[in-house]
Amino acid sequence: MPVYVLVIDFALDDTDVREAPITGPMADLAAWTGGDALAVRDPLSMLEATERLLSELHHQYMIAFEPGTTRGWHALVLRARKPGLFVRARSGYMVQ
Repeated sequence: MPVYVLVIDFALDDTDVREAPITGPMADLAAWTGGDALAVRDPLSMLEATERLLSELHHQYMIAFEPGTTRGWHALVLRARKPGLFVRARSGYMVQ
């Protein structure tokens, strides 16, 4: 299940807030599950984040595979054949 994190950061002053990548444990969780971490800094960015999230959820699909029996962590890499497409997926799976 993909996890999406919305980071709300409303500045209290009028200083220029630069767009920096979101980092930390919650951003890692979102990436590991195939989700995303989105910054919300004002009403416009809230609208943009909501539209992006809904668009991604609207374009989801499921890929099934049969894992091997070798124990441990197995990385997954999914790529689209068509140039310009972006695939978001979980980073791997664990066999115990």
